[in-house]
Amino acid sequence: MIVLKIINIFLALTFVRFAYWQHNDLDYIIWMLTYGAAFGICVAGAFGKLKPVIPIIGLAVFLPWSAYLYIPLKERGIQIEEWRESFGLLICAAAMANRLAISHFSKEKQDPSDEELRKAATSA
Repeated sequence: MIVLKIINIFLALTFVRFAYWQHNDLDYIIWMLTYGAAFGICVAGAFGKLKPVIPIIGLAVFLPWSAYLYIPLKERGIQIEEWRESFGLLICAAAMANRLAISHFSKEKQDPSDEELRKAATSA
């Protein structure tokens, strides 16, 4: 699990860098909040303080938003700023999918008998 923690911390630091790069943009508040949310989710996930519904909400926001920015690019030609924004949101969505996969597989590995043993040990 240490590898997963390192991946989440790396992603969190990446989102901090993304937020910093937005400081000279006209709509910087939106993007700083977006990357800040992705940062918070990755940090909370790295330390096991994340409910599974949070990455689901993040994925439900980031993926359609990315598609919304990307689809008109095919019609108008490549606009570099919109392409970067779309790709940044796609990275956020990938991080949320990563968090969902980690939470799913970490729950599968826990044996119910192990959980019962832990409860019995803490209640004694």
